[in-house]
Amino acid sequence: MFGYVKPYIPELKVREHELYRALYCGLCRAMGSETGTLSRFTLSYDFAFLSAVRFLATGNVPVADKKTCMAHPLKKRTYIKDSEELRYCARVSALLTEGKVRDDLADESGIKKLRALLARPEASYMVRKAKKNCSDSENSLKDSINASLSRLSELEVSGCDSLDTLAEVFGDICGEFCSACLPERESRICREIGRGVGRFIYVTDALDDLRDDFKKHRFNPVLSLYGDSAVEVCGNEVYLSRAVAESMKTSMLLDLKRPAASAELLMDGGHPELCAIVRNIFYLGMPNTLQETIEKHTKKELQNTNH
Repeated sequence: MFGYVKPYIPELKVREHELYRALYCGLCRAMGSETGTLSRFTLSYDFAFLSAVRFLATGNVPVADKKTCMAHPLKKRTYIKDSEELRYCARVSALLTEGKVRDDLADESGIKKLRALLARPEASYMVRKAKKNCSDSENSLKDSINASLSRLSELEVSGCDSLDTLAEVFGDICGEFCSACLPERESRICREIGRGVGRFIYVTDALDDLRDDFKKHRFNPVLSLYGDSAVEVCGNEVYLSRAVAESMKTSMLLDLKRPAASAELLMDGGHPELCAIVRNIFYLGMPNTLQETIEKHTKKELQNTNH
């Protein structure tokens, strides 16, 4: 959905990179069978990460194979074969996509609202198809996710100035789908992982949207917290404030320590390449994504101070 939770590829070993790509391709295939061919266009790095966490939580070993596909018809690509972990991630992705489309229809205007209108029939189809294979626990998860998304939307519409409160709501959503349908110990661990990752996604997305939201006078949780001090206006250009960027970066990296520590509990004795991928994402990939987001939105001559 967002694509902020991904590895730092240069630091992955070849076999780790191959496994990560295979998870991504396997998830794409699972989405095609579980939620429809068009749902593959909603594939994101975030759910490839979730699939790695779910494999570690269940203790199941991903099994690889090679095939051609629609995207790569001339060359066989390695992918992870059909598994409940991948099917679960595909179904949850559909639930979140449908929830986001519904919220965009309620909150957005212009092009974004038009896109949501066009996407609504397919999003509804994705959920209907996913529900055929959902357990009772997953069906109740849908209601919980929708309720939390509605609460988040209400807080944003009301102009909530507590970034922590808003991030926590989205974190709770991610914690729920990360931990659902697992044994008690693994469920508790995965809930902490999901909550921390969800908070990171929400705040990173807010930073990524900040300049555009400022120009269009839309709600943004960072703007709501910091006001005009969140930006630096230079002529017709608007940039993320250096002071705010440094403050947000420090707090977000500290916030990542808790889910990273929780993930270490899952990785004790786990599949070595999966463990390496998850560690890479927490300790290198997500910090790098945050840095890239900050660099993209700060004034060029200010960027060196953020390294």
